[in-house]
Amino acid sequence: MDIRAFFAFLCGVGIFLFSVVQMSEAMKAVFEKRTGAVLEKYASNRFFGVIAGTLSTAVVQSSAAVTVTAVSLADSGVLSLSQSVGIIMGSNIGTTVTSLLTVLNFSAAAPFLILSGAFCALVAKKKSIRNIALFLCSFGLLFVGLETMKDASKALNENGFLSSLFLRFSSKPAAVFVGFASTAVAQSSSATVGVLQSLVSTGAISRESAVFMVCGQNIGATVPTLFSALRSGKAARAAAVFHLIFNIFGTAFFLLLSAFVPFPAFLSEIEDGKAFVCAVHVLFNLFCTAVLFPFAEHFAKISLILTKRRAVLKKLDKII
Repeated sequence: MDIRAFFAFLCGVGIFLFSVVQMSEAMKAVFEKRTGAVLEKYASNRFFGVIAGTLSTAVVQSSAAVTVTAVSLADSGVLSLSQSVGIIMGSNIGTTVTSLLTVLNFSAAAPFLILSGAFCALVAKKKSIRNIALFLCSFGLLFVGLETMKDASKALNENGFLSSLFLRFSSKPAAVFVGFASTAVAQSSSATVGVLQSLVSTGAISRESAVFMVCGQNIGATVPTLFSALRSGKAARAAAVFHLIFNIFGTAFFLLLSAFVPFPAFLSEIEDGKAFVCAVHVLFNLFCTAVLFPFAEHFAKISLILTKRRAVLKKLDKII
């Protein structure tokens, strides 16, 4: 194994994770007083909740921030459970925007974005302008991280090291678990999907395994919402549990569909690995929302029943 390439890959992952988090923080700072108000105003029913959740997540660049906000609004009684679950479903769709951005090749503009963003952040007096400048700087760093990961993973996989390593996780359950565990630890599905895009683009991870890792990443994205709701009221806990159930059932249906529709062959015309992962990510979330939307009320009722099991939540609370 090439040690230099290994550390270069870790450096690329670090730059990418930092840029994703910083982009989200910058946008949250700009819209922190508006996100809750927008969700409260436009999520009048479940359908509009999906739209509001999608657009809010696309702007804020963090599904966790939007779902936690929805949970908090449900806990305070500002939103009903039905409205909050619509926002949660929409946030799943909105989180695909980051993977869409990585497909667009802004690598050539990255140095300009970083330099101009850093300069404006240093000299700007208004906090809002400074945050927008930090977003631009982080956006540039996003592509620096992606390119660093891509180059390093190519070097690591020259002798088939990465391919043989991930071959151990080629089964469906293993791939789903790897996606779940990595996202649960990183606390960001956008970040882990970006890392997956780089690994697939260099052939380190097969396209078939990537499909199931994306499924696991969506389940792992529910962890921040669950943690935020542990010490909240019944409505907030029910909304968080709904998020988990929604993604688990969505994954089950998607895996069932994959038995009849081989996605690597179906999307074979997409040559770029990053674009392939992005397409799977978008299809997964659109499919889950479209299929499960009519049954959202039933899942919400199940969530309410499960959250009455206070003993389980108390045990989790003690562990944390």
